[in-house]
Amino acid sequence: MPVGHDGLEAALESHYTLEDELGRGGMATVFRAHDLKHRRPVAIKVLSPLLGSELGAERFLREIEMCAGLNHPHILPLYDSGSAAGTLYYVMPLVEGESLRERLKRERQLPLDDALRLACEIADALAFAHAKGVVHRDVKPENVLLQAGHALLADFGIARAVHLARGVRLTREGLTPGTVAYMSPEQAAGDADADERSDVYSLGCVLYEMLTGELPFIGASAQSILGQRLTQPPPRPSLKRDGLPRAIDELVQHAMARMPTDRFPSARALADALSAATSASARTTTGVIAPRKRSIAVLPFESLSADADDEFFADGISEEILIALAQLEGLRVAARTSSFSFKGKREDLATVGQRLDVETVVEGTVRRSEERLRITARLVNVSDGFPLWGDRYDRVRTDIFAIQDEIAKSIAGHLRVTFSTEAAALLQPPTESIEAYELYLKARVLAYRRGRSLLESLACFEQAARLDPDFAEAQAGIGQLLALLALYGFVPGRDVMARAKDASRRAVMLAPALAEAHLAAGMCALFFDYDQRTGAREMDEALRLDPQNIDVLCTHAVFAQLYLRGDLESAVEEASRAAALDPLNGYALTVLAHTQAAAGHAAGSLESARRAMELTPESFYTHSAMLWSLAWAGDTEAALALGATTLALFGRHSWTLAAVSSVHAMRGDRPRAEAVYAEALGRAGQEYMQGSALATAAAGAGRLDEVFAHCARGLDERDPFMITILRNMWPAAEPLLADPRYLALRERVGWEAEQSHRA
Repeated sequence: MPVGHDGLEAALESHYTLEDELGRGGMATVFRAHDLKHRRPVAIKVLSPLLGSELGAERFLREIEMCAGLNHPHILPLYDSGSAAGTLYYVMPLVEGESLRERLKRERQLPLDDALRLACEIADALAFAHAKGVVHRDVKPENVLLQAGHALLADFGIARAVHLARGVRLTREGLTPGTVAYMSPEQAAGDADADERSDVYSLGCVLYEMLTGELPFIGASAQSILGQRLTQPPPRPSLKRDGLPRAIDELVQHAMARMPTDRFPSARALADALSAATSASARTTTGVIAPRKRSIAVLPFESLSADADDEFFADGISEEILIALAQLEGLRVAARTSSFSFKGKREDLATVGQRLDVETVVEGTVRRSEERLRITARLVNVSDGFPLWGDRYDRVRTDIFAIQDEIAKSIAGHLRVTFSTEAAALLQPPTESIEAYELYLKARVLAYRRGRSLLESLACFEQAARLDPDFAEAQAGIGQLLALLALYGFVPGRDVMARAKDASRRAVMLAPALAEAHLAAGMCALFFDYDQRTGAREMDEALRLDPQNIDVLCTHAVFAQLYLRGDLESAVEEASRAAALDPLNGYALTVLAHTQAAAGHAAGSLESARRAMELTPESFYTHSAMLWSLAWAGDTEAALALGATTLALFGRHSWTLAAVSSVHAMRGDRPRAEAVYAEALGRAGQEYMQGSALATAAAGAGRLDEVFAHCARGLDERDPFMITILRNMWPAAEPLLADPRYLALRERVGWEAEQSHRA
């Protein structure tokens, strides 16, 4: 008879016979027992008196029903629950195998295939539970039981109970939901609404331990561990275990990202990534795993010339070296925007290395005269500031391609990174015209700024193309920028579509393997012709050719996945990948906020938009995304305040006016919505205002007939944002879907009727 549980045993004797104690913790005690009715061994978990009194029998029994419905091959089922002798309990199968904790104690590090398979099984279990609205909150090796070598995730019941009953007494007694070693930062901070991404983080910690035999963060106290988790980047398992592929490092770090928005968006996305990693591991026939890649960031080179245009040139040279290094198989290169976020700042290299998660950086200077060029470059180890290599190049301007290639090869040699052929150039000259090339570099830098700088960027691309009509990159730039200018409402699409389509077609013809060319072709097909099939095909090809390209990823996420296919979660996953590849890129975070809002992830969208605002407060697109994120999160007052700020900073743009009208309508303030619409109409008589924006403002004002008139004009003008209306991704679309005029709009461009994709 178990000591101290006489009353419980007596209360249960008609159903269960308690045999012996299997384990004891602060929150519960587990007994081996026999189920008299079904004649089977079971395990009975008895909640501690403190936890039971805080929770209460009625609430416990009500909430435990949710866990009882989790019928999944990798979730330990719940047989029974109840209250007996003043004690709360629940009944589970008795698993004769060991726990994952016991296996880790015995083996320390698990074989790679086993670790990936078990993590995949746990992720699959979590995905199933999350779909039922149940978050575990205490994923750890002790709660993973191994039966016939497969994972059974246990204790959904007690984790949920502690979460529901958290209070002063529980905290004082140390009974908090989650174990510090595996707890997500937001859970550690006491976030009552920590969602499924908290479980993703915890599973990332468990996978790290299975791979390395160690906890990801180790400290003398819980406060020390939590402090590291909140201030340090996720550790790479390859630093503790030789031979792990880079993809495993990236997977673990993605799962353990400090911010929930930087993690896999769901346990299902993590399970898919683990499944892919397991398949890749299984395909390794020799059993030899590729060595861990070296890591590097190329910081923007400093211009030493007086001419302001030379700063564009220096930035362009830096990016070209980055692109050349990114071709090396044994080297992981930090993305451009994250690296360039340190431009003009005097951060110490250790800080740079930590924020970019790299071991080395390249920095340098550029001085250009009419005919001569001087470039210095050096490779530095960030941990101690020790220079690994450095050189100076004094050449004629026409040697620029050779200089960039020599720098990249020298860095590869000093990092002991190999490339295919010794004689092969890492950087192929895209044009024979140095003047065209320099204009192209300037155009590209200006394009990254977006906004009205796109007009100056376009002029540079067009001038470069005039100097060399066969310069594919310049032609692709023209196609993309004209499409973006129409999208952003600077010009009517019908005024630029012929030039844009011609340039993008020429780019694809000149360079069929250039991702930017296919991206331009896809944007033009979709934005101007509303051609779904060609748009999706070309964007898919761009992503296939350059899956690490942030612009390609972001455009594909929004237009191919979100607007064309209506695949909300894939759109969020691709945008999340872009943000993970380039974590200091405000544009990528803005796109993530956009996709999250469309998918109904209001809290995640708001968090992504806030981070984007911190990184790019000067971006109009970021302000627009933040405004809509606030509105969809229900904070319409803050949305209107931001709308006023955005109008003051960027002018009375049609997007902002449309959004403000919609937010007034959300608040039930029809007069103010009508006033904003009236302003938009008045401005339309003086400047170009997109038909899609006017339709949105008209919807806010309740002017249904005018909505359809503006939509028809939008199609006439080839307004790219008519896609959002045609694909039912439009905030004002829901009341209009059954109207015959809405169906007529879709038929006009050859699109069949369909259900809305908005969450």
